[in-house]
Amino acid sequence: MLMKKYRKGDIIIYSLERRVIAHSVVWILRIKGGAPCFIIRGSESDACDYPVEPKQVLGKVVSVERGGRSIGLCSRRAKMLRITHAWLSRLKRDFFEYIGITLGGLR
Repeated sequence: MLMKKYRKGDIIIYSLERRVIAHSVVWILRIKGGAPCFIIRGSESDACDYPVEPKQVLGKVVSVERGGRSIGLCSRRAKMLRITHAWLSRLKRDFFEYIGITLGGLR
């Protein structure tokens, strides 16, 4: 079954309106009698996106290549780095909102 291949915290690639998008799985929603779906969020966002159906999923990101070097994303270290990056991004955004600056300029 498709849902067993993906878990909370995985980065999935899915199609949406002729685009390919990669986001983290926040949780997997299973509604009784209905098809399960993924609740996803981008690393720079504090809000979840619309649910993604299994038929939209193209695959899971397992590594990234930078500077000719392959970086695995399934290790414990990689997951901790993703969590830290997401946390720091939200902290930075909240700080700027607190002092009255948005990323688009002054309020």
